[in-house]
Amino acid sequence: MTKIQIVPRGTICNFITYYELLKKWNPKINLVAKSTLDDFWNRHLLDSLQLCKYVENASDKILIDLGSGAGFPGMVLAMMGFLEVHLIESDQRKCAFLNEVVRETKTKAEVHSQRIENNLSKGNIVTARALSPLNELLAMSEDKLLPGGECLFLKGEQWQQEIEQAKKDFSFDCTAHESVTDKNSRVLQIKNIKKV
Repeated sequence: MTKIQIVPRGTICNFITYYELLKKWNPKINLVAKSTLDDFWNRHLLDSLQLCKYVENASDKILIDLGSGAGFPGMVLAMMGFLEVHLIESDQRKCAFLNEVVRETKTKAEVHSQRIENNLSKGNIVTARALSPLNELLAMSEDKLLPGGECLFLKGEQWQQEIEQAKKDFSFDCTAHESVTDKNSRVLQIKNIKKV
């Protein structure tokens, strides 16, 4: 069954502000590849928004976004109304950008300027996009998940190889959902992670 996500008008205004800030900051600190900036709405925003399909009762969930960078998917999901969102990013310049987006859009999100392994936040959902291979993401996520929590990772064409590699170090349940922005990419929904 396909879920349709209704985006309130105020949230759309926040997305526009986000895009304008991204265009302003990107030449200075290279938040996203210049070639993808003009395709913000599909390549970055829709790619992030598709994760909403896999989260029940987002307003009751705590989300941890690893290596937030420009804020995809974490900032986008924060704008969609999660109970609590933690954006973890070690690059202070990117954190300054994320904090400006939070300030300008009044988005409920906390930006953590620190390395992932030093952050003590825990959540029901852990997300990441374009950060690390799956086995490394699982290692980073292990102590970030609350009981019953799950990971939602946006993965490119090598997703199957990444799953096979990760199974050498971890046992986990994984559902691979086809991406709405690229038929060769997947949203990996992962639960029950255990180190082997």
